[in-house]
Amino acid sequence: MPLLFGLIVLWLLAFVIISQIRWKTLLPAWYLFFVASIFFHPGFVEEMSFRGFLETRLERLFTVKQALVIQAVIFGLYHLPQTVAGTSGWLVIGGMVYPVFAFIFGIVMGTIYIKTRNLLVGIGIHASLLEFFLLSSLLSA
Repeated sequence: MPLLFGLIVLWLLAFVIISQIRWKTLLPAWYLFFVASIFFHPGFVEEMSFRGFLETRLERLFTVKQALVIQAVIFGLYHLPQTVAGTSGWLVIGGMVYPVFAFIFGIVMGTIYIKTRNLLVGIGIHASLLEFFLLSSLLSA
């Protein structure tokens, strides 16, 4: 938990410092709250649900590799409604192929979970990657 708290503080500082350098102003409090909330969903919730719960349960029924692929397929399908609904912006990178990216990400994150058996590592990576995309979109705006 100290690692996750440290990552949240690090990302908040990054957003504050970059906004000061780029726009000479602080980001609104609601935006900083949004930045911090990314650690809890999708970072925390998706890792707990797909790797912590689903992949672990699937490993009881299938081989580790089969469980990895099945949870990644379900993770990809879970992201399909964002694409179908026409959600735009940094959350839907790649448009209609977004579920494919989510599938690949599910394989990567599932592999990390298999290697470490530590959900906090996955939560930190997942949330940090989303923070990076959010920061990139903020800088390009």
